[in-house]
Parts: sequence; structure tokens; C-alpha cells
Amino acid sequence: HFANLEYYNELIKKNPTQADLYYKRGLQYASLQDVENAINDFSMTISLDNNFTLAYYCRATNRSKKLDYLGTTDSENGPNIRKNELLLLLRDYNRVIELQADFPFVWYNRANFYARNKEFSKAISDYSEAIRLYPDLAEAYFNRGLIYVFIGENEKGITDLSKAGELGLYQTYNFIKRFTK
Repeated sequence: HFANLEYYNELIKKNPTQADLYYKRGLQYASLQDVENAINDFSMTISLDNNFTLAYYCRATNRSKKLDYLGTTDSENGPNIRKNELLLLLRDYNRVIELQADFPFVWYNRANFYARNKEFSKAISDYSEAIRLYPDLAEAYFNRGLIYVFIGENEKGITDLSKAGELGLYQTYNFIKRFTK
């Protein structure tokens, strides 16, 4: 990855307005868990091409990682930074959906965002859209099933958990046993 970073650094020096070079370098930073530089490169990609769908998606993914990190640190400005990052993350997911509404993983990721923020009806809606677009997305059935059980709609929850198990998430059967006793 470090050699690739050097390669893209040289290409960017020669072609500083080529969006895909920043995107590719951002992927390298993301692979190295350098979230800040990845976000910066995806932002640069977007500033050069505001319809670059995957740059928005990758920036959102890295913002999510940044939020996970912020959740483990204690700082005076932490809550404000976290709130701002949440808004930016949601804006990126919304932009991806605007550009490419048939991309199931953005619906799935946005549903996870809503679920973490206890916006369960929005999460269920987005998981449902992800499932409509990609009927074999076991994780979407699993997460939607857990939400259904959490909000007291056990029958729907068990159905989703069972489907997730059928699709290969076998640990769901342990959840089903707990909820059907």
C-alpha cells in the first residue's frame, strides 16, 4: 500500500485535477486505516466530480469508522464533533441514494446508521429496501429481525431471523431459540 501511495502521489502531482487519482489514493489510505487522509482524498474526489458515487460511499464508510473511534475517546468537544460527523455521514448516504438508488449496500449502511440512532422505523424501511434490491442480503434480514423483536413485533422478527439463517447466518438460530421460549 505504501508503494501505491507513492505511485498515486506522483500521478497527482502531474494530474492534480483528475478525480479518480484521489479516489484511488483514498482507497489506499482506507486500506491502511488512515481514516482522515482517506476522507480528505474522497472529499477532493467529490470536489472535482460531484457525481462520483463511490467517493461519497467510501467517504461515508470512513466517516463511520471515525465515529467508532470518537465513541471510544473522551474529549471536551467530542459530542459536537460526533454530531457534526453524524450529519455529514447521513448527507453522504443520502447523496449516494440520490445518484444510485439501486445500490443495496448504501441502504443497508444507512439502515445501520438509523438503527444505532434508535430511529427504528427508518431503519426498518431502509433494510427493507436493501432486501428488495438484494434479496440474499442475510445481514439485512438479521438486523431488521432484531429490530422487530426489540420493538415487540416478534413474529416479523422471527421470520426475518429465520430467513437470515437460511441465507447462511446460522448464529441467528440461537436468537430464535431465545425469543421463542
